[in-house]
Amino acid sequence: MMYDETSGKIKFTPLYVQAKKKIIEMIKSGMLKDSKLPPEVVLSEKLGISRTTVREALIALTRDGVVTKKQGVGNLYHLSTLNTRMRIDQIKDFVELLKDGGYTVSVKRLKLAWTDDVSDLDVKPPGDKGSRYLRSELIYYADGKAAILSTVIVPESVLAQSDFDLIREARKSPANSLSDFLNTHSREEVSHSISVFHPTRIGEESAAIFNLEAGDAVIAWKESYYGMYDNLLCFTRIIFHPTLVNFAILRKWD
Repeated sequence: MMYDETSGKIKFTPLYVQAKKKIIEMIKSGMLKDSKLPPEVVLSEKLGISRTTVREALIALTRDGVVTKKQGVGNLYHLSTLNTRMRIDQIKDFVELLKDGGYTVSVKRLKLAWTDDVSDLDVKPPGDKGSRYLRSELIYYADGKAAILSTVIVPESVLAQSDFDLIREARKSPANSLSDFLNTHSREEVSHSISVFHPTRIGEESAAIFNLEAGDAVIAWKESYYGMYDNLLCFTRIIFHPTLVNFAILRKWD
């Protein structure tokens, strides 16, 4: 179990997650040879846990790309995967993403207010023409340097609470809980999001935040959140510092 500083509550770590961490420690220790894990029964004995829990841990490791099960051979592990940092296919929280890159991380809220103008984002915003939007901007710092600028806009039409309550709740929300915020305050539960990555030229305001020159090339991540009835609930634009953030994506071929 562990203490969650955000909620102030004790959180219990599932047994398979504990087993997963122990297997990773075993792999990193260099005790194993030929990229092969011991059989499940041996792992169960070594770790002092049931075979069912071992199997659940191996399924999770397979999903993460750390383990591949090959018929007639057994479970093979991949140090190349374990040694890959800042995997954006696996880490959805920008704080954890930067920590995985070896940085000391802090977060600053730059803006949280209602607005009727989102033209600077160069997007077709959700909501009808003339809509008002709740706009939030966060800067994620890596070793004291601005590394990620996240802008979130939510149209008032999809929200179900008063202005005061929404601003107050959004201000209290952790930086990584956008889907939780939408599920709590929007009229429709979040179903999925669609992401698009593309190169762009940074504007003057954002360039000043990143200590770059206006017009420098950066990668932008635009993500649209949709509800269960396929209504567009929210739009985000994230800009990454071109030298501080180098995320990776794992692709499995089996």
